[in-house]
Parts: sequence; C-alpha cells; structure tokens
Amino acid sequence: MKTQERKRGIGLTMYLILVMIGNILLIFSSKIFEKQISNGALKNIAAIFYIVIGVLGIIFVIAIWNFKTWGVCGFVISIGIATLFELLNNFSINVLTKGMISMIITLIITIPVWALEYEE
Repeated sequence: MKTQERKRGIGLTMYLILVMIGNILLIFSSKIFEKQISNGALKNIAAIFYIVIGVLGIIFVIAIWNFKTWGVCGFVISIGIATLFELLNNFSINVLTKGMISMIITLIITIPVWALEYEE
C-alpha cells in the first residue's frame, strides 16, 4: 500500500487554532455558563461539565493536529455531548444547529486529510 505524506492545509490549521482558542475560552468562562443555566440539577454541574469538555476539546484538537483519527472521533463525540447537555437545559434550534454545524465542519475539513492514508 502506497501512501502519500499527509499535509495539514491552511483551512484545517486555521480551524484547529480557532477551536483551540474557543476551548481555552470555554474553560475560563465556565462560571458564566453556570449563571445562565436555570435548571437546578444542571446548574450544580454546569461549570465542571464545561471545564471537562474544554479540556477534552484541547486534547482532541492536539490529537487532530498530530493526525490521530481518535482525535476526530473524540472531538465529534464531545461536541455531541455538549449539544445534548445544552438541549437538556433549554431546547433551542440554535443550540442544535450550532452543534451540528461544528460537527459537519470538523468532518468535512478532516476527511480529505485522512483519505490519503487509504489511497493506493
């Protein structure tokens, strides 16, 4: 099996940098989210949840940067879990749309890079 060397394009690089910045901001602003959540049960764990999602997001972005397939899978799953958590708090089509769009963008940008691994 002949494989080409994978190159990270400018689009993927810029996207990963922006996602990394977003995850860092998520970690530091998790207390703000706790104030916005009205549901009592979710309010107690909101700050911890967003900190964990932010840290996992950073780990997954670093894995994607290093061309690890598990990074993409973990990142998409963490976006799905965060979207589900936000939907449990208050159902909004905007929340659902944001989650789906970020999953789709991640997959569209990363699939061509990983497709080189399977070309003959």
